[in-house]
Amino acid sequence: MHMKNFSLLLFLLSLFFLHGCTTKPQESDSDKNRSITYWGELDNFGIGFLDNPNYIELKEDLSINDLTDGSYVLLTRHTTRDPAEGPDLWALDRNGTPGVGASLNKQGIKEAETIHRVLKTLNIPIGEVYSSPTHRTTQLARIGFGSSDFTEKIELIYQPMMRIEEKALFDVELIRLLSAPIKGNGNRVLTAHNNTLERLGIQGVPTVRLQQGDTAVFKPLGHYSFKYLGTIEIGEWQALSAER
Repeated sequence: MHMKNFSLLLFLLSLFFLHGCTTKPQESDSDKNRSITYWGELDNFGIGFLDNPNYIELKEDLSINDLTDGSYVLLTRHTTRDPAEGPDLWALDRNGTPGVGASLNKQGIKEAETIHRVLKTLNIPIGEVYSSPTHRTTQLARIGFGSSDFTEKIELIYQPMMRIEEKALFDVELIRLLSAPIKGNGNRVLTAHNNTLERLGIQGVPTVRLQQGDTAVFKPLGHYSFKYLGTIEIGEWQALSAER
């Protein structure tokens, strides 16, 4: 991503930030005693997209085996959880509190174990691991990527859970994590959410939201520059595990 494109992105992020600060959501009775305003509470909050970005370089034959080379950024959405939405969930998620919808369910735990098994079988190198603070993403960091010393990053939360004053700074840090050079030959892991990428306003990164357990693969180039190579779906991990 060239610097002029990054400057444009920062400009768009600033517009989102200003919109969040000047738009007042409808206040319900349950909100009157709460001082926090989340993006998800804004009427028609949305994401504007940059057209035809030059930082997509799809690798048609991208596979899990490619990850053995290391030096990629793997942004993995948490595996399966039970459905839950709204401010009650957001409060649990910011604090990493377990709960229905906030944690992986039995299927999600099994899927995380499958990812870990494939990583071990193929000797895929894992370096630094960063996780959104939600309980389900920290579970994935521990169970799926075998990390006991991962770093929690509030910047990896999903947009509706953000406070309106946070978005611009959070998105700049997300771009840094996608683009910063990787020390050694390990893969950098970010365990996060469905619209972690979509919130950047990058059309086609990925072309659809990440499904639970999917991994978007990036090549970091430094200087806030990166290439999106494609997405590995959870079914590919499961199929490879079943073969072995």
